[in-house]
Amino acid sequence: MTERMETLTTREFEVLALLADGKENKEIAALLGLQSTTVRGHLESIYLKLQVTNRVEATREWLRLSGSPGDE
Repeated sequence: MTERMETLTTREFEVLALLADGKENKEIAALLGLQSTTVRGHLESIYLKLQVTNRVEATREWLRLSGSPGDE
């Protein structure tokens, strides 16, 4: 795992994992007992830390950094 991924808080890591699993903000919020606005805040922080600009790039980065099979 890279330094960028290591900068994520435990909660940001949980949010990113659910995002990469295809969950929408409302679903992530319900699963983690958060408000949708809180999830958006976590996503903004994740984007900054991973140096990405959107969900697709964040998911790609998660897959790349977590060593998921089939990801080049």
